[in-house]
Amino acid sequence: MKTLKIFTVGLATLFIANISYAQVNVKSPLKTRFGIKAGINLANATLKTSGISLSPSSLIAPVAGIYVTLPLGVGGFQIQPELLYSGQGYKVDGTDGGKGNNNYFVVPVLAKYAIASSGFAFYAG
Repeated sequence: MKTLKIFTVGLATLFIANISYAQVNVKSPLKTRFGIKAGINLANATLKTSGISLSPSSLIAPVAGIYVTLPLGVGGFQIQPELLYSGQGYKVDGTDGGKGNNNYFVVPVLAKYAIASSGFAFYAG
């Protein structure tokens, strides 16, 4: 039930973000823009030990952060650095059970190509 609630909240966040982005002027995408990102991370781990069989399952954790889109002045090319918090880990079901939580700050830098007339963009990074 908890997984369903988290999934529903994540899906609602995506719809709200999509609606708010729809208000941006698509005809001029080459401006410096700031934004926020939010979502969920379904992380997992592989545990290898000698003589012990462990079956970890996914851990649901938040992903959230900020980004800025900077035009490069050449066609629709842009660069998008981000600062994201990412919760990752695993759960082990069993008699003694356990949970491994890792919290990271991730700084991806994406290359972006925006097609001005359509509102579509391609990312690499």
